[in-house]
Amino acid sequence: MSLQAGAVAAAALILRLRTVGTFETIDEPLWTVRSQVFSDAIIHLHPSKASVTAAPTALGGQLATMPGVPTMWLGSLGRLVWAISRSLGIVNGSPKFSQSTSGLAMGQAAVAAATAVLIGLTVWLVGRWGSPRAGVVAGLFLATEPFWVAHGSVLHTDELTALFGLTGLLALGLVLGVPTFHEGLVHRRWLAVLAAFLLVCSPLTKISGLAFAPGALVLVGWAVLRAVRNRPHDGDLGAALRPLAWCLVTMAITAVVAIVVLWPALWASPSGQIHALRNSVKIGYHERRSFFRGAVRTGGTPTFFAWALPFRMTPWMLAGLVVGVPVALARRTTRRAALTLLAATVPVAYVLSTAGQQLDRYGLLILGPVCAVVGLAATRGPGESVRTATSARWAVVVGGVLATVYSLVVAPWGMAYYNPLLGGGKEAVEQVPVGWMEGQEVASRTMQKLQHGRCDGVTFNGLGFLLVTTRHCGRWTKDMRKATYQAIYVTDRQVMSKRRYRALTHGRKLVAVVHIRAIPYVELWRRR
Repeated sequence: MSLQAGAVAAAALILRLRTVGTFETIDEPLWTVRSQVFSDAIIHLHPSKASVTAAPTALGGQLATMPGVPTMWLGSLGRLVWAISRSLGIVNGSPKFSQSTSGLAMGQAAVAAATAVLIGLTVWLVGRWGSPRAGVVAGLFLATEPFWVAHGSVLHTDELTALFGLTGLLALGLVLGVPTFHEGLVHRRWLAVLAAFLLVCSPLTKISGLAFAPGALVLVGWAVLRAVRNRPHDGDLGAALRPLAWCLVTMAITAVVAIVVLWPALWASPSGQIHALRNSVKIGYHERRSFFRGAVRTGGTPTFFAWALPFRMTPWMLAGLVVGVPVALARRTTRRAALTLLAATVPVAYVLSTAGQQLDRYGLLILGPVCAVVGLAATRGPGESVRTATSARWAVVVGGVLATVYSLVVAPWGMAYYNPLLGGGKEAVEQVPVGWMEGQEVASRTMQKLQHGRCDGVTFNGLGFLLVTTRHCGRWTKDMRKATYQAIYVTDRQVMSKRRYRALTHGRKLVAVVHIRAIPYVELWRRR
């Protein structure tokens, strides 16, 4: 099983490293700044400064996603590797980590490595919930789906939050012996420590990770009821609950230690961090204009993720979901495990579906447990023949290789991947919000070509002005009338009125359209 987990983790890492350094999202400059401030505070022993609760003025002064602790640790690791590489002359560029393309790439690589390890751990854990084959199938979806690959290659929070929560729930179920009892794992101290660490890291990454808490409480309640029910007739209730109690105490201690060690700003400045947490939660319920199903709306809708997430799946992932979930629920050997994971997903789906701000990447928290359920459908049945098991094993191997090769072809632009069965990127632009400022690097290089490399005095308005690390040509100006180029990004175009569009393009000529995977990401309009 460890060999299989390692192989899937290796595939996940290769695909993510293939993507690293290709594009930059609008939030990553903030995370490089936060990582730089965090690592400086740790080095100089100033724990109260080990957090940036709001983006610096240059980044718009917006409140940062909280707490973001594991992301800052990984960014700090990337900064360390970047500093060593710079001292050895391996990388060049800006002497500041937060303004260096290579520095950002190192931070992205650290996240890629962390998510690959978590996916390998998922293979092992799902394998214990179901069978080794189930673990491999679930892990392959997480490792090779372009949507997962893309988000595992950015210095951000969403995939880390999802994978920490998923692996934490799986480990918790094993150590508590629910829904499946494993003699060698129940109440094991090392597994209790692992489960607590993973579960606490999910909300430490992003506060929405708390949505996994109800599922965790259900598992604990289940374990308590089982211990009470299975005690000997007229037996001592305290004796029956003692092993479980020690396990829960171990987990509680681990959680406290992890919070204290990983998040020094909390105990150094508790009021400031708690205030920032509250404000961060409000972001999710702040209504904002967005595009959905061909119209501009304000606020969220309960159907957003049910509509948007299928666009982000490969055809085989969508087919696996449609077939695998009912199969896992229908089979007696996997029914309880599948129901447990789906029940744990309900609070997560409710929180996300009632939020005012909805983006498809938030749905990774839902897709993680669903991938595990699809994997459970591949569990070897009790009456399965050796021949059938061998055929199924080879089918998984061949399918895994093909999915990896396909994802390699899609990479490094998995962020622009949309399900071809549903119309791909052309249809997605008409149905769901598209773009996270990836592609602005290509637009900048396009401006450089249009200027024949002479970018002195070139100005632009409306394009990725926050993304200073990957800018190749020109400087941003707020005066759109005098700007050399007016750049219209796909996300802005989706919510832009016709009147606004005419105002931006008046007196200008369309000189280039940046297409990535058939999606018109950026229009470049030059002043006549």
